[in-house]
Amino acid sequence: MIENTKRLGAGYEVSVQQPLSIRVPTRAEKMALNLTNVESDPQSSGTPHLELVNGQVPYRDAVVSWKLPKVRLLGEERYISFELDCVTHVVLQISDARQQQVFAQIGVQHDYDYPFPFWHFLGKMISQALLENETSLEILSFTRVNDHEFVGFENKNSPKSNNSTDLNVIEVSLKRPQPNEPMEIFWRPARGIIIQRLRECEYREGYTSGL
Repeated sequence: MIENTKRLGAGYEVSVQQPLSIRVPTRAEKMALNLTNVESDPQSSGTPHLELVNGQVPYRDAVVSWKLPKVRLLGEERYISFELDCVTHVVLQISDARQQQVFAQIGVQHDYDYPFPFWHFLGKMISQALLENETSLEILSFTRVNDHEFVGFENKNSPKSNNSTDLNVIEVSLKRPQPNEPMEIFWRPARGIIIQRLRECEYREGYTSGL
């Protein structure tokens, strides 16, 4: 009997023996492999310890020990006249790899099985950068496209209106984090398709449907 293990790629391991056996990698192993191949983070390998999220408690309670990093808001000069103080909704677009990088920098192990604590914390970061108040944004809706997540937030302090045309929406993304530097959050006015999806949410119960 020949005992030897070969890696076939994509995380699959084949033991060359009788009988032939194939081990299918777990979802976490696949995700880790994809993140390594697509967008590796040299800083994460040197992180001695990452805090784990407690998925058994309410997501607001799960993040109380996480330290909010310094944040910096970036935008294009052509949008300088845009009234950020009047923003009603924010849509975050973020990849799996970027989430892993951001939370590794913060000192937390990102867990794809419990997304709400991480979305909530990202909302706090965006709220602080945009409105100078970390508690102004609430999770509204979310959807996933390939390896990206789109998370909609509502500014709970903005004036309420029954007119869906009163939405003032921006899109944001997080730049790759750098050691000892503020987290940079880039914003722009939302595209028409994003605004349309948010308007559709108004006709669905409790603002809980997908973005």
